[in-house]
Amino acid sequence: GKAYKIEPMPGHISGPVPGVLPTMWERLNYYGSISDCVINYGLIGVSLVPVWTGQMSTSMKSIFSVSAAGLQVLIWIAVPDCYGVSLAWSFLLGTFGYAFTAERDVAEEKRMLPRQSMIAASILNIGGFVYYAFTYPPITSVAHFCGAVVGYLAGALLLPKADTENKDETDALLSEQKGEP
Repeated sequence: GKAYKIEPMPGHISGPVPGVLPTMWERLNYYGSISDCVINYGLIGVSLVPVWTGQMSTSMKSIFSVSAAGLQVLIWIAVPDCYGVSLAWSFLLGTFGYAFTAERDVAEEKRMLPRQSMIAASILNIGGFVYYAFTYPPITSVAHFCGAVVGYLAGALLLPKADTENKDETDALLSEQKGEP
């Protein structure tokens, strides 16, 4: 494969130094890169909106939030020289992917995660994927993709299964309530 020389990233005050592990502060603040902090913490914030405004229990909302952060910390432990928090929003994007597929036939009122905020968060997260695909080494895109896969699997394991058995009956009742024919 192609070897990358580790140099400060654009906009960084300092940057990764070969052979020197990042401190927790450097991991969290992208070595002082304001743009990376704004992008990544903004994407995490936007991604938490559908989680915390959805119909899941508070404990399930907490589980998804902690799981997203926990994945990032596990990677910091497994790969000591990595830094950043992008796996958290990548994880949540994967969870949204699962929710879109599992709840595609479920009325909005019964969805675990609200569709409109998931769409908005997903579009912004995909923008994050694209931005980092063009500005960082390919391993960053691999990490984002893996984070999304883990999030998808977590959604499959943890999100309640959609009730599609009674979909027609439920849709008819909702239409009646709204006064639709």
